[in-house]
Amino acid sequence: MNRLGLSLKLVWSSFVWAALGVTVLQVAAVAVLQPWHFVEKIELIHIQILYEYTLPFIASLIMCQLFVAELDKETSGWFMSLPFRSPLFFGTRWLLGTATIFILYLMGIAAIHLLVLPIPLRTFSYHVLPPALWLGHLALLGSLIGRTYIAGISVSLFYWVMESLTNGGITDRLYLFSGSLQEGAELIWNRNALLLGSLLAFILCIFVFGRRTFFVNR
Repeated sequence: MNRLGLSLKLVWSSFVWAALGVTVLQVAAVAVLQPWHFVEKIELIHIQILYEYTLPFIASLIMCQLFVAELDKETSGWFMSLPFRSPLFFGTRWLLGTATIFILYLMGIAAIHLLVLPIPLRTFSYHVLPPALWLGHLALLGSLIGRTYIAGISVSLFYWVMESLTNGGITDRLYLFSGSLQEGAELIWNRNALLLGSLLAFILCIFVFGRRTFFVNR
């Protein structure tokens, strides 16, 4: 089996099945909001709020386990001694994980668009994707530093719960959910800051993954 095939096999794990299950639940939840009288009339804001809260969980599930095999203490030393460039390997695995997030996201949005309510993909994505990408990359970074997927998912979920309970009381303008943000400049600053945070976390992930001694000397 070549390296890409092995990566596909490792990435498509029980975590992805769980993420797929959450995607199905997202669509089901949107479909029953109005018929079950949770809201009088379903609007785009209801779908947006649902996705802002659930999509980061999907991203965290997928990203935290991208390198679970290589981080295992029985294999990390052997893996890091292999004669190929770790940044290239990292990039391939990261692309697979990121593509999986977008595929699941687009599947759910397409189903909602066809069955429930038309979704303006560009503006909707700008609202809901930055928080998911930020927490997903935070989960990946936590997994690499903690050398286990448990560390990654724990960091991400702690951040998510803290945001939910404090309503942005700690992170202030970096709040994940747009409910307390004003439309316009404040929201644009917030979403761009989360995207920048995702990029910085990605760079840190490359740095940590590239430090072979960090994994070999356990």
